Amino acid sequence: MGLLSLIIDFFKIGLFTIGGGLVILPLLQEVVSKNGWLTPEQFANMIAVSQSTPGAIGINTATFAGYSIYGILGGLLATLALVLPGSILSVIIFNFINLYKNNIYVKYALHGIRAAVIGIILVAVCNIAKVVLFDMKSVLLFGAMLVGVMKFKRHPIVYILIGALTGVIIWR
Repeated sequence: MGLLSLIIDFFKIGLFTIGGGLVILPLLQEVVSKNGWLTPEQFANMIAVSQSTPGAIGINTATFAGYSIYGILGGLLATLALVLPGSILSVIIFNFINLYKNNIYVKYALHGIRAAVIGIILVAVCNIAKVVLFDMKSVLLFGAMLVGVMKFKRHPIVYILIGALTGVIIWR
């Protein structure tokens, strides 16, 4: 049941992940925790790797999680299972979008979905912070990065590289 469970779980995540990559985190965290596929530390590392590599975070996390659990085949199947529902829904929605694009109730529903997505993302951030911000070094590095991003507004890769270098220096 292992690979089939992986496919079904990632298909469900892909089906209900509305709002972009960060929305996947709470659903993925629940599935990974429920199945015992990754430890909380491995999950936090997966997010760090997914955020620092090119591509959508949802696809990167699915690939990383599938690979971590079942190797190359797991990574491929998890990624395909995650992408398939959105692809199917996109084709269906595209065919009907012109019929309902000016419907006021559709517009209101989309406003509600956006607000819910923000809440879901904040829950994921809080859950990840519990794992990542476990010591004073992590808190100080987080604070420095937050100030740097807000004050200097450099490309995100600059902060990722600074964080990686600082991590190697501080935690080795």
